[in-house]
Amino acid sequence: MKQAEASELGSIWLQASIGAHSFISPSYWQDNLEAMVTKYIPNSQTYVYEADGKIEAFVSLVNSNHIAAIFVRPEMQGKGIGGKLMEFVMNDHRELTLTVYKKNKKSVDFYMRQGFVCEVEAIDTETREPEITMKWVSSDHA
Repeated sequence: MKQAEASELGSIWLQASIGAHSFISPSYWQDNLEAMVTKYIPNSQTYVYEADGKIEAFVSLVNSNHIAAIFVRPEMQGKGIGGKLMEFVMNDHRELTLTVYKKNKKSVDFYMRQGFVCEVEAIDTETREPEITMKWVSSDHA
């Protein structure tokens, strides 16, 4: 992945993270932007959604089946893009896991609509916020 693409994904990640997590200070996300762009995105399997040549969303997987990130540009949310990205990765996996902040109800509900179930609840060590690990298993391979 080119540095310019990683930077664009970082910008989407930052905007969407601040918008979705009002219970966490924006400075937390700003402080982690460089690591996201230089470490996390380049070391994950990332797929992007483009419209008219512009990256509008992305999903990143680590350890082959853990969704580390799925973010849609805020102004493009609610248009089915996240669902298309989820369908894309689900078609290529027997099972997937992810972790989401419990207070991020919109995302928790989205994942549940996709067929994910809550597995474990814990406290994120960095933010001290409750988070849920969720799991999806393909009905073709259950």
